[in-house]
Amino acid sequence: MPDFLRTKVSGKRNRFIDDEYNLDFTYITDRVMGMSFPAHTKFEKMYRNNIDDVAKYFDGRHHNGYKIYNMSNRDILETKFLTGSVESYSWADHHSPAMTVLFESCKSMFEFL
Repeated sequence: MPDFLRTKVSGKRNRFIDDEYNLDFTYITDRVMGMSFPAHTKFEKMYRNNIDDVAKYFDGRHHNGYKIYNMSNRDILETKFLTGSVESYSWADHHSPAMTVLFESCKSMFEFL
């Protein structure tokens, strides 16, 4: 049932689906991907990516290290990600970020890549 709801919510957007995973994210390049905020509450897990599945995917497929950039105004459970790190840059939902936040996040991404 959760996969049905998640697929309906994501609509025609790309999903990553293989034998083990059905996640709402897409690779932009081989080292950059985009996804919505991973769910950690029981209700959100019904229609969003489960944070446990996301962490398992990253730790298994990118075990040499990765960095998650949290670009939402929500706190992410950083302890879920064992071999990667999380950096958070917050701004109000549906608004533009402050220029300093935009430049700081881009600089960090550039240095990581």
